[in-house]
Amino acid sequence: MALAAALARRGVDCRVFERSAGRSAPGAGMTMWPDAVRVLDELGAGGGVRRRAWPITLSRVMTPAGRVLSTTPVGQVSALFGSATYAVRRSVLHEELARRVPGDWVETGAACVGVRGDERGATITLDDGRDHAADVVIGADGIRSRVREFVAGPIPPREVGCCLWRGIARIADGSLRRGEAFETWGRGVRFGMVQVSADEVYWYAGLRGAPREDFERVRPRLLRVFGSWHAPIAGAIGATEPAEAVRTTIRDIPPAARWVRGRVALLGDAAHAMTPDLGQGGCTALEDASRLAELLASGATPEAALAAYESLRRPVCERLAQRSRRVTRMAQWSNPVLCAARAAGAALMSGALAARALTSMFEAASVVR
Repeated sequence: MALAAALARRGVDCRVFERSAGRSAPGAGMTMWPDAVRVLDELGAGGGVRRRAWPITLSRVMTPAGRVLSTTPVGQVSALFGSATYAVRRSVLHEELARRVPGDWVETGAACVGVRGDERGATITLDDGRDHAADVVIGADGIRSRVREFVAGPIPPREVGCCLWRGIARIADGSLRRGEAFETWGRGVRFGMVQVSADEVYWYAGLRGAPREDFERVRPRLLRVFGSWHAPIAGAIGATEPAEAVRTTIRDIPPAARWVRGRVALLGDAAHAMTPDLGQGGCTALEDASRLAELLASGATPEAALAAYESLRRPVCERLAQRSRRVTRMAQWSNPVLCAARAAGAALMSGALAARALTSMFEAASVVR
């Protein structure tokens, strides 16, 4: 949807084939770092997202008892890169992007089951047997991308040994201070939270082997694991409506051998699915879309535009994916010695060091053009 919005602003015609039956976006919340906010501003969606999102000023790492191990001045560092950082409902982001895309460009309930192409163009086959030809085909079809099979061959997703239950809850007791986020580390489990509106929070609970049941059946287990942890964790789990909770197995993919084949290219998770621990998955997809639209509208040949896109974006995204996987592994530690060392390391990290680490991530994401 972001790529369609970016192409629409540049007068480039496109069609979006969405395999879901509707146009709503599943999921709970997400972080919009300055690189993503800049792209939203380019698309004309930044103002709408800001009005419906919530700025993050501080992020803390905590113990289950509520002791603060480290604090990162997110607001201060983000300002150096041109924008605040926001937490937003995934559905809000999708709605704001969809407003920038002509309605007749989007066909829902249309899953791509095959791709073929050559130097003159490319064709997709949908699950109802129809073929659609185009000058360029972009696969933004996620971690289990069918388009990626054509471009780079089969690349099975890698599981990293944990899952997340994520949800949106209404909390108005003041236990989460305005603009603050936190992640709390246990042994092999963790819990994070951030505000996404004046009275709503997005939370995630990371643990191994969470059952694939509906949320009402899982809620008691989450409360057994996290119910004694500091406020407002138990309150958030208890206040979440089942329709606002979703389970996600954490996966990424090894680096693809290539992102482009002929006039077919990959974007977002189809190209570089990463674990969520840097909050960069959605942000990098938005940046992919912005750069690709710019190149496709530049007057270059489609082959040259796609080659330039891959050379610009692939090194950035592979660096971030590798870094995110390392953080995920550390966050899952259950060995008591390693967990103690992790907590001690966090406690030694001053605000200045934490700011430097966040700055390093922004620089790795190439948020300054």
